[in-house]
Amino acid sequence: MLTRVSTFAFSNTAVRFSQQHNAQIARYQNQISSGERIQRASDDVVGFRRLGLVRETAARLEANETSINNAQTIIQAGSDQLTQYGTLLSRARSITQQGIQSLSDSERKIMALEIDGLLSQVKNIANASFGGNFLFGGDEASRAPFTFARNPIEGRSLAVNYRGGASNSLVQISSTIQLESYLDGRQVFNLNSRSETSFIGSTGAISGAGTD
Repeated sequence: MLTRVSTFAFSNTAVRFSQQHNAQIARYQNQISSGERIQRASDDVVGFRRLGLVRETAARLEANETSINNAQTIIQAGSDQLTQYGTLLSRARSITQQGIQSLSDSERKIMALEIDGLLSQVKNIANASFGGNFLFGGDEASRAPFTFARNPIEGRSLAVNYRGGASNSLVQISSTIQLESYLDGRQVFNLNSRSETSFIGSTGAISGAGTD
């Protein structure tokens, strides 16, 4: 049997293929302009699912990167303060060595004034803050970690008290990774509990009335 294709059917087929061709061209142009090959599930079902997983992983990694950068900024701020602290200790050691050799009271008074100035700077470092929290307050970083008791007559520091957290503050980077940020000031400045002064041997030395 001979099947005859009418002009109308031929035209409809041509129009349909033309529309499909134009739709493909429009989709490709859209992909080129957006830079995305898959924009909807109908473009590629399997690829769309994989793309969703990749996007979830990328979002999670970006969040981890933000947490790492924040923790790194805090750690760097603490490191800068401790670098300055080391410089002050070196200067205090140098002044002490000079004081041993000095015979003049006026020279020793000048050195004592400089030591007081260094001590004030050390106090500022101990209670240094960054981002609204105290760098050496540990997991209680919202308040100043150190208080300093003073002699009401001489005005000199007699005791240092720590009221910060009992451990370092941790930043959760991922389910398995944590970074320390705000540090326990007792560990940083070696503020261990001190016992009573003890004397060994028969030197005759005794504890004085002032601060040991």
